[in-house]
Amino acid sequence: MILATHLLAGAAIATKIKNPLLALILAFFSNYLLDSLPHTEYSLKNMEKHKWRKSAFDFLKVAFDLIFGISIILFLKETKSLNDSEGFLFLLGNKVPELSEGFLYFSKNYILALAGAFFAILPDGFTFLFFVFPNNKLLKKHFDLHESAHIFNNKKTSNFWRLTVQTLVVLVATFFLTQ
Repeated sequence: MILATHLLAGAAIATKIKNPLLALILAFFSNYLLDSLPHTEYSLKNMEKHKWRKSAFDFLKVAFDLIFGISIILFLKETKSLNDSEGFLFLLGNKVPELSEGFLYFSKNYILALAGAFFAILPDGFTFLFFVFPNNKLLKKHFDLHESAHIFNNKKTSNFWRLTVQTLVVLVATFFLTQ
C-alpha cells in the first residue's frame, strides 16, 4: 500500500483512540493489516536491488508520497478546526487561516495525528533499512514478516479491486480524521 494510505490510517487511529500508547501500537500494526488487503504500490526495484545511483526516481516517489500524505492530514485537521461555514470557504480558497489556527499551530490533536502517521509507516521504514543493511538479521526477520503480510501479492486480483480497496481505506480514514 502506498505510504499516504498508511499515513492517513495511522493518523485516524491515533486521533480516535483515547489511550495514546494503545493508539500508536494500533497505528503500527495497522500497516500489516492494510498490507494484507489487496492494494497497489509503486515499484522501488532500484532500492531493492541496491542500485543506489539509479534510485533517485524511487526516492522522489517516496518523498512525494510522504509529503502528499502528511499534507492531506494537516489539511484535514485544519479544515476540522474551522467551523463548518469557514471550513467550506477555506476549501473554496476564500479564507486563509490565521497562523494561530493554521498549519503552524500544532495542537495535541495534530501531534497525535502525526505520531500515528509516523508509527503507521514505521514497518515500511524498517523495510527500507533492510534494503540499506541487507545483512542485518533482525531487519531480515522483519522484512520476511512484512512480506508475508502481503498475502495478495501472489494472487490474481484485478487492479480494479486493488484500487477500490485502497480508495475505501482512504475514504474511511478521511471520514474519521474529519469527525
